[in-house]
Amino acid sequence: MTLESIQHALHAAVKNLRPLGEVAAELGADAARLAIYRRMIRGHVHAAVTGRLEVCCQLLGATEDTPGWQALFEGYLAACPPAHWALGEAAAGFPGYLAARIEDGDPTVQPFHVAVAELEWSLFQTNRDETQIPEAYALTAPILNPTLQVLEWPWPVASFMTAWSRGARPPLPTAEVPEMALVFRRPATGNPCYYVGTPTLLFALKVTHDGLSVAEAVAQSGQPPEAVASALDVAAEIGLVLRPG
Repeated sequence: MTLESIQHALHAAVKNLRPLGEVAAELGADAARLAIYRRMIRGHVHAAVTGRLEVCCQLLGATEDTPGWQALFEGYLAACPPAHWALGEAAAGFPGYLAARIEDGDPTVQPFHVAVAELEWSLFQTNRDETQIPEAYALTAPILNPTLQVLEWPWPVASFMTAWSRGARPPLPTAEVPEMALVFRRPATGNPCYYVGTPTLLFALKVTHDGLSVAEAVAQSGQPPEAVASALDVAAEIGLVLRPG
């Protein structure tokens, strides 16, 4: 057998596309040993998906004895087998896979599940982002956090996730309420975080992005100087805006 044919056979076995015994016989391998490899790979993918996209998977009922989840996971493994050396990357295709399941009419998946998965994956990506956050002494003017990602959905995803992180288990939204989420790494710790894009934070984001002084922001927005300064202070406190110092 060629290396390519061996790889195809192993992929089919791992993805449950062919009976394990059949593949083992074709490869001249011990089926029990091949089963160990299969369980290891499948376990790694399952751990990546349920670990990186924890809330989304809990909403989908990700437990070993949930038939709906098992069918969803089997479909994902077949459609998006791992192709990256990093374990966490095995979850990369899950948001897109969920969106495809909706298009195919799967009643167990809702658009809100996709949005939650997208926010959780964004947090993972932000955590792995190698962009350097400059020290205050290296700045000559306020700048936006260079790791910032701005996400938007027609549902209050960030508000839902904030409530969930505090121990609440709110129902999935039934009405569309557009909301932005601001995802970035905290300058002090390097940990990823997210905030609801409130009017205050979005105003501070625009002022900083446009390079406006407080006086210029007052003139353009019509807000009092105290309100402009307060918005910028809040943004700087959470690490959305970086200031010279």
